Amino acid sequence: MFAATANLFHGPWRCIAVGLALSFLPLSAAAQPLYAPLPVGKTLLTELGYYQVSYQSYDGAPVNMSPGWTGTFDTASGICYSPNEFAEGREAMLIHSPWRVPVGKTWVDYPVHFPAITPITLRFGIAMRADSLAPDKSDGATFSCALVEDTGTHELLRRHYAAAQWLDFSFDLAPYAGRDVTLRLQIEPGPANNPGWDYSYFSTPELLVGGQDAAPAGVKALRQSRAVQATAGANLAAAANRSEGGVYPSNLLEYRNSIQAAGKGFTFGYEGTDCRIVYTYAPDTGTLDDFTAAMDEGPVFQPALGGGVTAALAQDGGEELVFLRGGAARSVEQTRDGSLLEVIWEYPLGESTVAVTWRFGIRGKALTVQADCNQPVLSSLSLGTNGRVAFRKQFSVPYLLGTLYYLPAQGLFSCRYLDWTASHASQCPQGEAAYERTTAGARQALHESGYIAISPAVAEVLPNIPNPPSPYLAALGPRIMLDIWQHHNGTYAGDAENLRNLKDNGVDHLAIISHVWQRYGYDVKLPGHIPANPQFGGEEGMKEFGQAANECGYLWSLHENYIDLYPDAPSYDPAARVLREDGTPSPGWFNAGTGVQSFGLKCTRALGFARQNSPEIHARYGTTAAYLDVHTCVPPWHQVDHDPAEPLAAMALLKIQRDTELFQFERDTHGGPLFGEGNQHFFWAGRCDGVEAQVAGGEDHAPLLDFDLLKIHPQMVNHGMGYYERWFRRGYSHQWGLDTGTPEQVDKYRAQEIAYGHAGFIGAAQTDNVQWVAKEHHLMHPIQRLMNTAKVTSILYEVDGSLAPVGVALVANQRLRQHIQYDSGLKVWVNWAETPWAVEGHDLPQWGFLALGPDTEAMSVLRDGHIADYAVCPEFLFIDARTSFNMPYTESHKDATGRADFTAHLNPAGTWVDFGTVATNGSVKIDKGDHELTVFPYPRDEEFQVALNLSQIAGTPAIPLESVRISALAAATRALLGDVPHEMKEGRVIFSLGQNGVGCYRVQW
Repeated sequence: MFAATANLFHGPWRCIAVGLALSFLPLSAAAQPLYAPLPVGKTLLTELGYYQVSYQSYDGAPVNMSPGWTGTFDTASGICYSPNEFAEGREAMLIHSPWRVPVGKTWVDYPVHFPAITPITLRFGIAMRADSLAPDKSDGATFSCALVEDTGTHELLRRHYAAAQWLDFSFDLAPYAGRDVTLRLQIEPGPANNPGWDYSYFSTPELLVGGQDAAPAGVKALRQSRAVQATAGANLAAAANRSEGGVYPSNLLEYRNSIQAAGKGFTFGYEGTDCRIVYTYAPDTGTLDDFTAAMDEGPVFQPALGGGVTAALAQDGGEELVFLRGGAARSVEQTRDGSLLEVIWEYPLGESTVAVTWRFGIRGKALTVQADCNQPVLSSLSLGTNGRVAFRKQFSVPYLLGTLYYLPAQGLFSCRYLDWTASHASQCPQGEAAYERTTAGARQALHESGYIAISPAVAEVLPNIPNPPSPYLAALGPRIMLDIWQHHNGTYAGDAENLRNLKDNGVDHLAIISHVWQRYGYDVKLPGHIPANPQFGGEEGMKEFGQAANECGYLWSLHENYIDLYPDAPSYDPAARVLREDGTPSPGWFNAGTGVQSFGLKCTRALGFARQNSPEIHARYGTTAAYLDVHTCVPPWHQVDHDPAEPLAAMALLKIQRDTELFQFERDTHGGPLFGEGNQHFFWAGRCDGVEAQVAGGEDHAPLLDFDLLKIHPQMVNHGMGYYERWFRRGYSHQWGLDTGTPEQVDKYRAQEIAYGHAGFIGAAQTDNVQWVAKEHHLMHPIQRLMNTAKVTSILYEVDGSLAPVGVALVANQRLRQHIQYDSGLKVWVNWAETPWAVEGHDLPQWGFLALGPDTEAMSVLRDGHIADYAVCPEFLFIDARTSFNMPYTESHKDATGRADFTAHLNPAGTWVDFGTVATNGSVKIDKGDHELTVFPYPRDEEFQVALNLSQIAGTPAIPLESVRISALAAATRALLGDVPHEMKEGRVIFSLGQNGVGCYRVQW
């Protein structure tokens, strides 16, 4: 099963960002319109720092969110403003109308000042997400755009649209040159007035002033800045994840922190050779608006505008959410050791007061924030956003739930995060915590800790993951993952045959997940699992599969699920269902095949069900690893239980505690690593040992390696880039042999794996494709040996022809070529760009790579104008002339029109590639032995030639070529079939492969 995007009203899980509504307050002076002065050239609306998100139910008053708010499905209203999405092949912003309150509209206002220059053009497209347009989902949305000024509102567009294709618009705004105006983008439901499933997108809107695109500003200045120069060459191992001490970021250089009284307030200082950063606190409002910040002599801004706490005030049988502001400080003083400033602030609330204890500190460049309140009346806490900045660029960070900002005027990156392992909230994505009620109407008392960080270096604002690292890094590091969903020849015995065949073809380092095996079928009558499903061979077949995996030396696991409770299960207990805030049972996965709706399983009951299944699974089949569905791909607030009879009711912390116990039980029971489903797995990194690393945006995502390599990579060994169906551009509607499965896509998937430091992955439909599996294994294993137990020391991107740190690459919008170094001595280059990249004497084509390390080379490069693959490590050599690749799925689409190019990245039959040590017009793996080599051909039944320089391969002085003997060995048995004729030419042994029934060839001397 998987965590698909949920229906907005119900579904298997919801990931919700909390918003702070200010309908009950006039906008503060800080939130009054400030008009961003537009430069000549192109400006994306998503780069504007002055903007206001608002919504209104048709029968209600307008509600303003906090200035600069972004969020996905606000808990109070359901609205969304997410500027860094990817939809239908484009970068896009998702705006969603309200649905948790009566139906209405959501809009975003962007105040800008147009220079007295023309032309001025506004451009954007509109589209719906494809999977939202089913008959029982969305009827489309009403998109509108307007220009607002003192003289009135001028509507530029109003269009109901219900298609998943982009419809583009361009508007001439030259008449407004030299004026202050507000641009408004707005979303409303379609004619049915139902906002459910209204995934409505604007492709990233842009304003073009002066008629031409301008180069990114500030790149040269940033590269030459004191801060970037000071950290140039710094060892990034200093920023590698440290699990102790919470989420607070690491620092690259030595530094000194200080907290000092300054007039009526305090300063929190960072001093290092790179820069000086000061946060200034002036206790005035009791909110985080009281902080300002600056680096060196740069512009002052508000790092936490809109930050603070919100209370739930009982009123007329309901609740009014009140953002707490005003009142007075009961005390403001430093702690005895001077490391924190403690502020006890008393706020007015109705006829009473609420006291919150704030503790502020500084670690490296991060302002630390703790908040406690023993009165259980607070509904949320926010760390705010960057305020009083005209421009701020937002970046999605692969594998991080949250947003990274760049403030051009300040030359700073910014990020904030709450510690989910310490929070008492129901949910706390990034810098927003929500405290939901139990079914009895009570809330937990507020307890939060987190940080707000600004730095010229991206690594210094990213959160650490407060989990211990996996103890299985060494065991998993060299292995690629075989992810079995479709049984070979339809049976477990067929799977066993496939494993033995892979081993016989030289595939030595595998980990395995087998998903579809449960007694009643996949996702049926859970949490019951055993015995093995008789449809595929039952108990005996599964035992045979386990025996084959163990004999081959592969780690292997079976799919288990202790998160979904099906009402038709023999073990069903309605008391084990998760309860929502309103007391109703929380729905889990809906099995469309059986028509049965599951319920969320209480995390306090999951271990009990696991004890009924996992030990018996291990005893019967001999598993050497574990797999749990869903748990690791969702945040800790997935299926939070609001039952007051449960400990820590309505707290995500209960899930963290109990799931951690479950994870360790699975490791201990199966005697090996725990695998899981990927997506938001960073919350569980280290508690889980490896997942299929699904990335938002799939094959089209914009690369940003640093969070994964610095924070997740030291914690676990992840594999792949997500299930193929979630990575392919066409998603689950893709068709092998028509639009997916090209050799170019295989290269693309592998290149992304290598860039992010992931292990190789063979997904559903290809696990018995021997040539595919073998090639992935032979190219990835040499790299993984030196990558997956090592820490990254450098991550650079090519910018304008030279290498630069990620901050420069982000500002320059040049991230398509990456160079990564590890403390194992491994150096990796990956080319995502269309044009070849000359590196270390090699030309890397698009999706090519080069990996160099001790006794190791691996590459996909251009060789005499042809793409070819080569790898060498202490165990073996591999070479592929790319003259064939097994793609049986193309046969069913032979005469189809509009097919993808299945010849790209392949070479014509007979193409000879020469890497000196070995040359061929086919593909071979060469295992090294004592005075012998074992040569595996791919495919076995196709004739081609290979030339071997034996002395270079063996690393010995010249080998007398007259002593060489080559023998053919039978497939499966390795029985001797006879000698193979060969010739000597230019110091190399040359012979032909492809004899019938031959599995491999032995070369002896």
